[in-house]
Order: sequence, then C-alpha cells, then structure tokens
Amino acid sequence: MSSDSFFRQLATRHPVLLHAATWTLLLVLTVLASSLAPEAAFTAAISRLHGGFIRIPLEVPGEILCVPESMVGTSDFDFLLPTVFAAIAVFGSACLLRSLGLWEEIVPQAREATGGAFV
Repeated sequence: MSSDSFFRQLATRHPVLLHAATWTLLLVLTVLASSLAPEAAFTAAISRLHGGFIRIPLEVPGEILCVPESMVGTSDFDFLLPTVFAAIAVFGSACLLRSLGLWEEIVPQAREATGGAFV
C-alpha cells in the first residue's frame, strides 16, 4: 500500500483525526514561533564591545546599558519560563479553537459515517 492511498483512506474514513492532526500541527508551529521570537530578538539586540563588556538596549530609545560579560549568562529560569509560556500559549490556543466551534460541522458527519459510534 502506497503512502498516497494510506492518506486518502485516512482522510475519507477518519476526517476528524485528519482535522485534529492539522490543527495540532498549526498549534505546535505557533507555539514554537511565539516562544523563540523573544529570545531571538533579545539575542539580536545585544552586542559585545571590546574590553569584555556587553551592550544591552533599554526600553527608552537610545538608552544603552553596558555591563561586564560575567554579569550576563544563563540561569535556571532559562528552561522553566519558556516552557511555562509555551504551555500557556497551547492552552489559550486550544480554548480559542474550541470557542470558534470548528468541530460543530465535523463531529455530526463523523457520527453519521460511523453509525453513531463516534463519541
């Protein structure tokens, strides 16, 4: 059995599964982009100076803070905070999708196709 016929059978027999997989993939990509964007922006904004100092831009345009390299590094929160943020983003995205009612059209069709066996 080729992969083309497998996906075609999956789409015709289990449209809800295909729909869920599509939205899950979109949620994962959204969370990935939203959790990596702030870190990438901060990394692009700081710059090293000669003499072991790092320039960090502040909120006010044109204001820059120069600190020694030894003061800037990773901490234990560098893993924890993005993970918590990603969990909150997934939860919020799932609530948004549920409130949009995307399942209202597909679930009755799936129940009809399976003879009411779909829960």
